[in-house]
Amino acid sequence: MKSTIQTVSLVLTIFIFSTFLNGQENQPTNETSTVSSSNTTDSKKSSDDEGIYRHTRFGLRINPSYNYLNVVSKTMESGGGTFKFGAGLLIETQLTKNVVFQTGIGVDVFGGKITYSNDPSGLPDAYTNRYLYDGPEEAIVKYEVADRSKTGYLEYMLLERKYKMTYITAPVNLRMKTNKIGDFKYFGQIGLDFQFRWSSYANDRAQQINDDVATVPIELGPAQDLTKVNINNDVSFFNMMVNTGIGAEREIGGVDLFVSLNYHFGVFSPVDKETSYTKKVYQTAPGKLEASQLKQEYRTRSFALTIGFMF
Repeated sequence: MKSTIQTVSLVLTIFIFSTFLNGQENQPTNETSTVSSSNTTDSKKSSDDEGIYRHTRFGLRINPSYNYLNVVSKTMESGGGTFKFGAGLLIETQLTKNVVFQTGIGVDVFGGKITYSNDPSGLPDAYTNRYLYDGPEEAIVKYEVADRSKTGYLEYMLLERKYKMTYITAPVNLRMKTNKIGDFKYFGQIGLDFQFRWSSYANDRAQQINDDVATVPIELGPAQDLTKVNINNDVSFFNMMVNTGIGAEREIGGVDLFVSLNYHFGVFSPVDKETSYTKKVYQTAPGKLEASQLKQEYRTRSFALTIGFMF
């Protein structure tokens, strides 16, 4: 239901904005000229008002952002947001008087916090979310009950995970502009961000499981922080986000400076929906453990302030 509302809202935004632009294009214009110098000034102004630009332009953007993860799975919940950063090169092509096509390439960092539900009582219907950590490699490995005592592996009960996912981003956007109003042009945009994973790390809050055999209750160490845990194997290589925004631009010395507020929402889960690296572990009987794949599904959400220029 929520995704349907978002889709309808986007369609309405495009329709309303297109209607507004068409209305502006149909407004009559009055041109007056008395002397040669006046003609030159009016001609330049007319060109500006008509939005005549070079066919293709280049630019740069930076975008500090606030990110969080919208949780779909029932065994976990969002633990709050994080501040991240992105930057990139922009390429803009004029399609019509008021519409430009924009693409480019950049590096963007997304993240968020997830908290996990655990019951370390050791009862048959209780479970804990566990993973095996390869200390020398500083990475999580596939969880198998038989590998719990493997040399170099540490077993943890996961309490909280803070994601840091870095992507190479290729945006594809339509930016729809007004005619010049005073010194500014205002715009709305909609498009897609195609994201390819570069690196993925997590800062985990976890408790080490100290028992070699299953005990009741489970023997746990104190909560500790594990930093820069490599989780590349658990994060999808490809992700896609819808990018919507509104903003304004102003020409200064032949360069268009712009600022916009953007809302990005993920279409796919950035992690595998069923992971073999973190598992739900049940103690079905004293000394006996059974593990099942953890169902994890969430969507990336981001509010960004985008600042850039086109030249």
